[in-house]
Amino acid sequence: TWDTNRNTGLVLAEKDDAGLSLVGEMVWQKAAPVLYAERLLDPPSPRIRYSPRFERQVADVIEPDRRVRINRAIDALERWLAGHEPPKSFQVKPVEGKHPTLPQVTHECYAWSDRDAKRIFFSLDNGAIVLEDLGQHL
Repeated sequence: TWDTNRNTGLVLAEKDDAGLSLVGEMVWQKAAPVLYAERLLDPPSPRIRYSPRFERQVADVIEPDRRVRINRAIDALERWLAGHEPPKSFQVKPVEGKHPTLPQVTHECYAWSDRDAKRIFFSLDNGAIVLEDLGQHL
């Protein structure tokens, strides 16, 4: 059961878990695209880290809709790490072969797949992931 003292407004909390209320979800659906379009948001949890290279690459992304897609992909990665089902359009795959400049990279996921399709390449590090590169398919 929900503790009514802790569940007011936009967030619902129970023990060590929290989520958005119906109103919170509605507010988030309106606000998220605006926030996601501005810049690379801070990692959603300590389980995700950004390399300086990845941060620079995302800072160079000019189109706001691409920043939205990158931030949404990072949200999906967080859900994947937490053992939750990510969106059907989201896939994590082991890298086939080796990344040409980053040998530590082991996995990739789609940042976006239209026009100049980009992948987010990452490495696994003690239960966390390090986003290493935003680049073309290998």
